[in-house]
Amino acid sequence: MGIEKTVKIEMEFPASVVEWMQIPAYELASELKKFLGIYLYSKGRLTLQQACDLAGMTKWEFFELNADLRIPVPYDLEELAQDRKNLEELGV
Repeated sequence: MGIEKTVKIEMEFPASVVEWMQIPAYELASELKKFLGIYLYSKGRLTLQQACDLAGMTKWEFFELNADLRIPVPYDLEELAQDRKNLEELGV
């Protein structure tokens, strides 16, 4: 698999808003990707894997962040069965 093509998106925020968020400017892009991943997954616009990739997180980190934010994660029995199968194949 080759390197995935990316699209650069620039956004401007008032300095006061960035200060209010208490997130250093250099961390803002990664934080926004996390929240965008959560939002788009919760709306069914991204698969779980796509949301995790966007957020730069593992599935379990993604679930933990959702729990911390009290955002329900759509996770059905089919996904649970697949996760169990994957764990069995890994010998876990």
